[in-house]
Amino acid sequence: MATVALARGANVSALAPSSCSRRRCRRRVDARWTTPGRATVASSASADDRAGESSGEIRPKRATGGRVGRAASTPGGGAAGTSPARRVVRRKPTVDRGKARTDEEKAAAMRELKAKAIAPRIDALVAVVVDACGRDEYKRANVAYAELKNDCADGSIPAEVFTAMLELCARLRMPSSAEGIFVDSVAAGHAPTETICWKLVEIFEQAGEKTRAEKVLAYMETRGMS
Repeated sequence: MATVALARGANVSALAPSSCSRRRCRRRVDARWTTPGRATVASSASADDRAGESSGEIRPKRATGGRVGRAASTPGGGAAGTSPARRVVRRKPTVDRGKARTDEEKAAAMRELKAKAIAPRIDALVAVVVDACGRDEYKRANVAYAELKNDCADGSIPAEVFTAMLELCARLRMPSSAEGIFVDSVAAGHAPTETICWKLVEIFEQAGEKTRAEKVLAYMETRGMS
């Protein structure tokens, strides 16, 4: 056709592309090559989809972008998928390797602990009894003596308490109270002195309590008191 156009004397410049058409072509080429990401991703994605559909294989979708989040951590410091570390608990053996105590030894140890715990109160009550007896205050002395009997249920009342109370009953001529204190003294293992025993015999005889006086005399004979 160019030959025909030349033969006919047509203008050759009319067949050349115009400047506007050249600029349009250049823009298309620039647009195509200046955005490779979109064209490449789209073409590869479409090609993969077509290949998966043709083979019947189901492929996971690709990530569209953005950072991949890290696995959540547990309070223990490990990842969520990992099991937490187990705490190691060391237990002491429950069996004592020492020598086992007998029942008598346990009872003696318990009495010793109670005596140590109650010792300050016992000392205070003893001081009250001795002071009240020295002042001939029978009521105050008897109250403190009753508290001592309650706290010292095992018979650990000091001997000086019985001595002070018996002397007080002898001075005040109280045979009934004197007999009770005399029995408590003997039960606690504290033998009244010979002087106190003679005073008790005298009190019982003056009060007409011959039976009580004979009991004291019998006790004195067993102890070798003349």
